[in-house]
Amino acid sequence: MEFFKTLIISLYTLLTIVICFKNVGGESVDGLYFPPKTVTVRITNGLKDLQLDLHCKDAQSDYGFQTLRVGESWSFQFHPDPLWPTSLYFCSFTWLTDTRLHRFDIYSFRRGDRCRECDWLIHESGCCRVFSNGQLKCFDWKSIGDNKNNLGV
Repeated sequence: MEFFKTLIISLYTLLTIVICFKNVGGESVDGLYFPPKTVTVRITNGLKDLQLDLHCKDAQSDYGFQTLRVGESWSFQFHPDPLWPTSLYFCSFTWLTDTRLHRFDIYSFRRGDRCRECDWLIHESGCCRVFSNGQLKCFDWKSIGDNKNNLGV
């Protein structure tokens, strides 16, 4: 009898682990969220006739400094933790006509970001998330004083 009890508990544990690690493309199934194996964050310069300088990172990764011409895009990828989904990636942005350092949380699990491909359009007024149907959801900047051409995040 003890053998069957141990076998059932072991099978239940194995099934639970398989469900936790199953990748269903970052979708919800019966109220449970399964993060995708890889998330791609794409940032596009939507400034009017201005070069965009940016620097993105999280607590463990630093993607370095990037420079985008008008209409140009740059992207990075990461692997969300399926057991502790609290991913947060933040970027700082600067351009010539504004001396402030503009900051934004480009991917925030707590904000509700659940995308496999997260597209962002950068404007002078803020960051706009571009959805697959073409709709935009725009957010204001977290601007910090005069940056003196320092993109320190």
